[in-house]
Amino acid sequence: MGKKKLFIVSSFHFSPDRSINEKYNVGEALEARLNVSEAILSTIGNCTYFSDGLYGEFALALNYSLDNLSLEKIKEKNIKALRDGNKMFPMYDSGRCVELVKKLGYDGLDIRFKETEQMSPEEFAPETLKNLSNTKHYKNRKELVKEIIQELEEKAPVVRNGIPLEIKRGSKAYLNAVIDNYRDYLIIKTIIETGSQNNFLFIGLDHNLHYLEFSRLEWYRVDIKQVGEPFHISGILPINFKPNIERIPSLLQSGRPVIKEITYQ
Repeated sequence: MGKKKLFIVSSFHFSPDRSINEKYNVGEALEARLNVSEAILSTIGNCTYFSDGLYGEFALALNYSLDNLSLEKIKEKNIKALRDGNKMFPMYDSGRCVELVKKLGYDGLDIRFKETEQMSPEEFAPETLKNLSNTKHYKNRKELVKEIIQELEEKAPVVRNGIPLEIKRGSKAYLNAVIDNYRDYLIIKTIIETGSQNNFLFIGLDHNLHYLEFSRLEWYRVDIKQVGEPFHISGILPINFKPNIERIPSLLQSGRPVIKEITYQ
């Protein structure tokens, strides 16, 4: 069967904070992201869908909506979530992904959401766990960090955006970098262990996924970033993805331009 394949789309998530969403044009980023995701998923065919922040019960809930709700009902729920705002913004974000997968299901594609993370960012956060009064949790926290640092330093330096970081050991910045890298490591490990032959991953732009280099996966990544006025779609994909990528609209609904800078191989 060969290596498992992983196709990554990276962009912004919706935040519960409306001002942040407006500041970074997250609504438009989502539109661009869904266009790119549709082009890639349509080319991949049947696959497993992973995402950072996708925990077990959440994955079950998304698959339940996929299996039991009509496309029209999913759209109705998404409109309501967007209207309600605040903590419902992330639900709108994930709901639009369900809407896309449901739509592709009508075209005959079998795509399933899969648990991607077992620990939430809040559980990893030093500022949260450092202040826990529960001794057992704190002990586990210290042991976990010790194991993480040892494992990471055996495999590779602490990195961000592919660049080794020169950070004082034991500092908060070092610990944060270790945690970021470890989350990425666990995500990749989960995909290797539970993924299918073809896999799709949506992930935030702040994840550098350095450990893909050591994963034995055949992987491709496309980033969606706003640089100046336009959104830029950049990355590497196999040549057979070109027809669907080229069909992505060059303008968003707002009129903002989209520039495609994909290298094919």
